[in-house]
Amino acid sequence: MSDKPATRLFAAEKALLNHRTGLDGKPSEAPSPATLDQVMAELRALRSTVEQQSVGGQGDVDLLRGELYDLHRSIERTKSEISALNTTDHNPRQQLDAVIADTEKAAHRILEAAERISGEAEKMLEKAKTAEITEGLEHIVAETVAIFEASYFQDVGGQRIRKVIDFLEYFDQRLATMIHIWGAQDFDQPQRRASDRAGDDKAPDADLLNGPQLDGEGMNQEDIDALFD
Repeated sequence: MSDKPATRLFAAEKALLNHRTGLDGKPSEAPSPATLDQVMAELRALRSTVEQQSVGGQGDVDLLRGELYDLHRSIERTKSEISALNTTDHNPRQQLDAVIADTEKAAHRILEAAERISGEAEKMLEKAKTAEITEGLEHIVAETVAIFEASYFQDVGGQRIRKVIDFLEYFDQRLATMIHIWGAQDFDQPQRRASDRAGDDKAPDADLLNGPQLDGEGMNQEDIDALFD
């Protein structure tokens, strides 16, 4: 006796077998057209089900491939943008530090000049001969006090710029961490693409808009004077 499992028959197949073979094993009459139509309908339904399952599975695979490709492109764009930011040229922290230093120097010069003016005015007050001169000198002293008060902007501005510098340092650390996670070698090619794109977007007169150079960079006064010799 064979151990092969019995094949499950569809209802239409059972009906066809019952028409072909009677209960006594003798051949029966040919199946009716209605029976054949039922068999064909069963086969068409089976074929449709198989095709739908095949097409549906392929559609899911294509959808997954598309999503993975979009994710890959997004990651590459992110790497490219990070590479464009990760540059030592025109370091914004150094530029802002220079702003703080230059502003502090200018504020100190203004305060020193105002202090000298106030001192001279007070000396002249002691020797003033008329009320008109006295009033004018007192007005000068009052204006120098206003200069002292206005110079407070340097301290407040420096504190605010310092907060921006701290944020840039924090942001730079986060970028360095992301680059380390992805691998620095993966940023070589995206960085070139980002720099090329930045060059294309550069304005024709962008070199004229750089503003003052940092210490040790650009042309000094001696170089400029030499151009006119």
